[in-house]
Amino acid sequence: MENTSWISAMNSGPRARPGHARARRLLLEQLRQAIQTEPAALEAAPQLLGPSLSNIRGRVSITVGTIVVRLNREGFDQSERLYVMRDSLASGRPIEPADVEWLNAVIAGENGTATGPGGLSAR
Repeated sequence: MENTSWISAMNSGPRARPGHARARRLLLEQLRQAIQTEPAALEAAPQLLGPSLSNIRGRVSITVGTIVVRLNREGFDQSERLYVMRDSLASGRPIEPADVEWLNAVIAGENGTATGPGGLSAR
């Protein structure tokens, strides 16, 4: 009988390789940081005019998109929701509170713990 263990190793994907879980966690935390440091990504700042707000959200959407591509390379398999967040920002809309809660839960899942310090609050 032929040894086929190399086939299962090839099909295990990036999630099975050491270090990828840590890389995903760090990238997800970078994503949360990018959103958290720009309040306009989450809600309208009263001092900003519509075009300024859209421009800021557009820049944050580029950052989100870049991080999602990197997450995909690390075997992240829940990117569709992140792309919805990116598209929302690119359209000039804020990220929904439910998306913030989901992101916190995903990060907690990658950490293997509940949402801890530094987690975003769903506004």
